[in-house]
Amino acid sequence: MPQQLQQCQCRQLSNIIWACSLLRYQHIPLFSVCLHEFVAKLDSARSLQDISNVLYALAESQQQLAEHQSQLLIAAAGRQELLDTSLPQNISNCIWAVATLQQQVPEQQLQRMIASLLNARAALVP
Repeated sequence: MPQQLQQCQCRQLSNIIWACSLLRYQHIPLFSVCLHEFVAKLDSARSLQDISNVLYALAESQQQLAEHQSQLLIAAAGRQELLDTSLPQNISNCIWAVATLQQQVPEQQLQRMIASLLNARAALVP
């Protein structure tokens, strides 16, 4: 199966990780391999939803995260090009997950995320 997972794109991997968490599926090797593959492909993430799904799943399942993985996920969640095109729910899920995981976020990045959340919400309100 790891070879099949290596062929998955970020969206597919994030959906597997999210579904495992939602179903409370405790197959740690599957979760770990998917997380490793997702982090390895973070640069190709085209949507904050993918990152949001992973952070949300990690927080919900209380999975331990290696420090370097945490830093990469948090940095990716703060990419302005992803924030600019994201739904408010994805931004708020990222902020919630990072807080739940008790991860440190650089202040400027957190301010960008909150500003993007407010802008995205304002764009939806008629």
